[in-house]
Amino acid sequence: MCAAVLMTGTVACGGSTDSGYPDAGRSGAAESSVEMVGPVTRSADELRGTTVELTVGRVLNIDTGDVPVQSYRGEVADRRVAKFERGRDEGGVRFNPGVTAVAPGTTAVTMTSEDADTEPIRFTVTVTAAE
Repeated sequence: MCAAVLMTGTVACGGSTDSGYPDAGRSGAAESSVEMVGPVTRSADELRGTTVELTVGRVLNIDTGDVPVQSYRGEVADRRVAKFERGRDEGGVRFNPGVTAVAPGTTAVTMTSEDADTEPIRFTVTVTAAE
């Protein structure tokens, strides 16, 4: 009888472990380590004049505070390096605006809000290759 533990990829089998074969009882599955990396979260105010470092595929999640998420527009100078995602409210769920790292490089990002009486928010994103 075998029980599979899907979360870890482990298979455990009952019964005798002394079969006379040195590898008997092993699952044969190679161990792997997959690291899940979450987004980097910063408030819109914290971003002003800063540099954010991301690895390819990682996302900068931008907390807009009391300003509606859909009010922000973003312009990325080099879209080969990063792309801006507008915020939205969808089905009762709030999705913050963000910047997704696409390829290694450095680019300027400018955000403006139609609902906030502030100067544009300018910051830099530096993207490095994922390890």
